[in-house]
Amino acid sequence: MELTNAQRKKIWLVSDTILYPEAVTFMRELVEHEEVRQLPKNSQIMGLFNIIKSSKYDDVVDYINHQIERNVDRVFYEKLRQALTALQRKRMQEEFQLVIPQPTKREEDAEKKELMLLLAREFIQHVIAEHGMLQAGEKRSESYG
Repeated sequence: MELTNAQRKKIWLVSDTILYPEAVTFMRELVEHEEVRQLPKNSQIMGLFNIIKSSKYDDVVDYINHQIERNVDRVFYEKLRQALTALQRKRMQEEFQLVIPQPTKREEDAEKKELMLLLAREFIQHVIAEHGMLQAGEKRSESYG
């Protein structure tokens, strides 16, 4: 399923104006969460980065669920799953109005998965960037004692 140029432009706009600030808030709230003692390890962030390059949204969901099952940075992945679920269930279609009606349900489902993959990539890339900023801040704080 090929998305239209209008859909792609809208995703980029949503990414810059909505998903970026939400990713910053997501990471800052994670740091303040009572069950989180440290930021996710770089290996977890790189694994997440690699999986978002996947060609299927289902692979991203499977990876996040697998990390939760393994109890690896559980709060981080649970919160990430909640954020992506909200994007998928409500925001993509109603708030962002990205879905274009298709001739068949199968084509519409394919379009939704393609849109979700792009939205997830955008959000997760912003989360990864904020992770790096928070890590740099931690290192600076350690240096200055």
